[in-house]
Amino acid sequence: MNTTKSEKFASLFQNVEHAFEIPSYQRAYSWGETEITQFLTDLTDSTGSYYLGHYLFERKDESTLFVIDGQQRLTTCIIFFSSLVAELERRAAKGEAVKWDLMQIRDTYMKAPHNSRQRLQTVDNDNNFFVDEIVERTDCHTQEIDTKSKERIRKARLQFDKAFSAPERSSDELVKWGTLVAEASTTHLIVNNKVEAAQIFAFQNDRGKRLSDLELLKSYFMLQLLLSNAHSIQINSDIQYVEREFSKIYTKMVQVKSSEDNVLTYYWRAISGKGYDSPKVVAGVKEHLKKIDSPNKVGWIKDFVSGLAQAFAFVYSFERNPYQYAEDLRNLNNMALAYPILLKAYRARPSDRDIECLLRFLENITFRSLLRGDGLIFNPD
Repeated sequence: MNTTKSEKFASLFQNVEHAFEIPSYQRAYSWGETEITQFLTDLTDSTGSYYLGHYLFERKDESTLFVIDGQQRLTTCIIFFSSLVAELERRAAKGEAVKWDLMQIRDTYMKAPHNSRQRLQTVDNDNNFFVDEIVERTDCHTQEIDTKSKERIRKARLQFDKAFSAPERSSDELVKWGTLVAEASTTHLIVNNKVEAAQIFAFQNDRGKRLSDLELLKSYFMLQLLLSNAHSIQINSDIQYVEREFSKIYTKMVQVKSSEDNVLTYYWRAISGKGYDSPKVVAGVKEHLKKIDSPNKVGWIKDFVSGLAQAFAFVYSFERNPYQYAEDLRNLNNMALAYPILLKAYRARPSDRDIECLLRFLENITFRSLLRGDGLIFNPD
């Protein structure tokens, strides 16, 4: 395993032969207005030094590093530089003196100058949008905003654009901000295989946002796989299996209206055997795993994650189901009651007739519960 290295943020991009890629089994872009505002506040309040955190990379090949931890900050910095350069170019075009090599900044953070290779590639589903919106800043591009992460990328860009174009911001101040980020202190670690990456990810919880229950559970599962006493080849295979399932989860997660932890809760209530009296997911899963013999724990984890991926796919599908009873149930706006029952029922592969009866039943009891206010209606948030 390589040792942790401390350097300036710009030094991460110093080797023009290297590029960064966020693998599909990692979370898509999730920073919102609160995080961007704090980022800008930190720059404004800085007295001359800035820290941009720790990054964990897994070596994909000789020229590409997977971003395992730190992808939110890394992506935000690329959006930051895209907006900053665009604003300074606008000012320079109006005749204002700009004391910064803007082309070099583009070459450093957007595309390598010798081969036009994208320096940071987001998760596959978002990357074309990211190229047009951030890297190329194409006017009136045709990429659709069909995921929450794309919407967040757009909003982050607009928030930076607005902050940089404010009339009270001088070009010198903007250059100062850019220099502050480029010269910010960072640490990073590069590992050479998934087992090392999963081990560090499992113990490292330093994120830009509080870890969701889904992320906590993912980290816990990775740790259990590493402690399984299996051969390293088998551990690596098990980790890859879980990563592929989380790739499916993250793909659907940015497309559903329900929050990730709500879907996780619905699924846990569906399979725990205790229904609505189930303990909270992370604590409940940990307690359940303690009761499973060691040889069977890995299989249970893989089944759980696979089923969770199917649950996200089901919620995605149900939110778009045009069937009248499904629409009526959604309009009652209390899917927290219905989803655990639906998820449990669909695991039994019901017939179309059974589905219709179940939807009518759920619509009926949900409506009655809303009228009575009998405690069955709750929000798991």
